[in-house]
Amino acid sequence: MRKIGFAFFIFIALFLATFQTSWAKISQPTTASKEITSFELFWPVVAGKTMGDPLYILKSLKEKVRGFLIFGKSQKVDYSVFLATKRVVEAEKLINESKRKLAVETLDKAIVLLESAETKVSNTPGESISSDTKNNINKQLENLEIFIPKLIAQDGNLVGKLQEVLNVVKTLNSKI
Repeated sequence: MRKIGFAFFIFIALFLATFQTSWAKISQPTTASKEITSFELFWPVVAGKTMGDPLYILKSLKEKVRGFLIFGKSQKVDYSVFLATKRVVEAEKLINESKRKLAVETLDKAIVLLESAETKVSNTPGESISSDTKNNINKQLENLEIFIPKLIAQDGNLVGKLQEVLNVVKTLNSKI
């Protein structure tokens, strides 16, 4: 009987400690200056292999094959925006590794992908983009509009290139 009473006491103490801890978390004020991360904005997109990695060519080949197997203009636009987002996340990794030349090349690829998406949107007035696809594209572009200024603040050397990417993102977002 004593063991059961002791176990019950421990259970109640743990329960109250958990409740008290979670209550403290709830009542704490949140800060407005929360750090923006690519993980939160673009999950499940991660940089993975980047330019300069030996297996990057396999990643590029896989993406080209996948893009070749996608049919429909709106799906191709969505995939181009997805890849451009991936290139921006890769550029962030390269910036953090102080590989600015490779970051610029990666951002150039992002610009090409975004311009390709813009061309597809402009050249397909008869084909409408489904609301789900449009929402997905808009969400990715809005997240890029949030994230790129963070990268600009992080590395002043790439302001021009990052601003160029941001301008293409805004142009595409206005056309979707």
